Amino acid sequence: MTASEARPDVARIRLDNALALFDEFVRATIKHPDAATLRGLEGRFAERLQIQPSYWSQIKSRARQIGERLARQFEVLC
Repeated sequence: MTASEARPDVARIRLDNALALFDEFVRATIKHPDAATLRGLEGRFAERLQIQPSYWSQIKSRARQIGERLARQFEVLC
């Protein structure tokens, strides 16, 4: 096993953690989310993280990764 195989995939861990934070945000905000409400909450979550809603969407779709600086921003703001 090489060192890169043994090291956890940091990008995957950060994405999983970000999605877990979003789930917590949703549960804390509303009891029974529907699709329209979730779209609004995604924008509010992005606002809380001080990023654009489109950037949050790109993170969720794996088009962008969460870098070191953004990971720290998540830690501070969530």
